Amino acid sequence: MDFSDTTNNDLLAKLFDLVREERELAAGLILCLVELNSRKLHIAAGYSSLFDFCVGVLGFSRNRAYKRAKMVNAITLFPELLKYLASGELTESHIAIIAPKLTECNFDLVVQNVRNMSKREATSFMARIDHEGRLWESEPEMDLTIACPLELMEKISRVKEIMGFTSGGKNLTIMMDELVECYLHHHDPMIKAERTLAKKGRRETQKREMPSKNIRETELQNPPSSGDQQSALPGEKSCSDNVSHAAPSAVNSTVSSETSRYIPAEIRHAVMLRDQGRCTFEGCDGRRCEARSGLEFDHIVPFARGGSHQPGNLRLLCRIHNQYVAEKIYGREFMQSKIQSNVMII
Repeated sequence: MDFSDTTNNDLLAKLFDLVREERELAAGLILCLVELNSRKLHIAAGYSSLFDFCVGVLGFSRNRAYKRAKMVNAITLFPELLKYLASGELTESHIAIIAPKLTECNFDLVVQNVRNMSKREATSFMARIDHEGRLWESEPEMDLTIACPLELMEKISRVKEIMGFTSGGKNLTIMMDELVECYLHHHDPMIKAERTLAKKGRRETQKREMPSKNIRETELQNPPSSGDQQSALPGEKSCSDNVSHAAPSAVNSTVSSETSRYIPAEIRHAVMLRDQGRCTFEGCDGRRCEARSGLEFDHIVPFARGGSHQPGNLRLLCRIHNQYVAEKIYGREFMQSKIQSNVMII
């Protein structure tokens, strides 16, 4: 397309036509994404969120995908936003900014004021709006801050004393890094599974290296009480236990699968490591979901239909794909009724 010989007026007219068409195409694109989202086609393709689908399949930048995912949520609740987008009165950035605080009460006030504002002006304006449609007159703080109650501040001060810190942003960063590491050590399921596996390996090595005579002496000094099995090592069964009770874990897991939803910790750790702490759902093209948060243990043969807790019948799924698979098995209406009544069936 060559505009070199076009007059100024014709060029401007053509430009305005293209801009109008672009806005109409953008509105049509968002409307298409709204319908795709309602049909959960992105979930069927192996993506746990519309954002991931926009990045992975449509090739949007992360910023553009974030905005359009926000727009889909907002336009699903407020379809009238689409006409403002098509006319150019509201942009993608505007809708992404107003979406988190947009309600029926403040809709008119927000849209009328935010139209044609810059991103910074819109962000500042929305900081002064509440969910009931009131506009606060005071100017908001733009600095990034963390609001902490006094009790939390006292705890932070005590941590700084223990670590030998006095003041300064660098020291606070070091402190937060160590606290986060400590939290991950105790709560990250992958780290816990790896730690458990390492402990098990050390115990087995220690048991193999211990002379049989020492094991026998330990058994004589610490005979098992009635109804209980006394371990030769902390947390381990003696050689005689291993012979006379060859498969206690298998028996326990079988009973558990028949009578209880509880999945033994050893099995949970094994599944977590096997699936690498990631959702295992695969789309039609074989793409695996990348979600690593909100993971749940799913029974391939549903528990309600006799499925066991054996590792081969378990897999990790993110919550979105777990619900999606359950809907495929039981039907959407049935699952919605169970979710509302907080009944676990899978």
